[in-house]
Amino acid sequence: MPRIGGAIKRHARRGGRALARGAYSERYRLGAIAGGFLLGLVDKSGVDLPTIPLLGKAGTAGVLLWALGKWGRMTWADHAATGVLSIAAYELATKGAISGDHGTPGVAWSG
Repeated sequence: MPRIGGAIKRHARRGGRALARGAYSERYRLGAIAGGFLLGLVDKSGVDLPTIPLLGKAGTAGVLLWALGKWGRMTWADHAATGVLSIAAYELATKGAISGDHGTPGVAWSG
């Protein structure tokens, strides 16, 4: 059986390392996607989560995940908070309110 030359082996190792570096750098994005996905599952299942009225369900979940990531030193929670807070910002921009916010007395958003 013919032996593989050293140059080919080195090239294959470099490609494998580049692939691993690329996947490792995407962990932030994957965490944000997972946070949005989990918020969608919670909404779909109809679980009634306690919410802060001004923030709504998405905003409250995002702030809790952010706090867990910041003070609990859990980077995955910080990345998931990015995705959930992005959904809250989207809802605020499109609807003028965040889902779960059914009008807070004294707080009005002009659109």
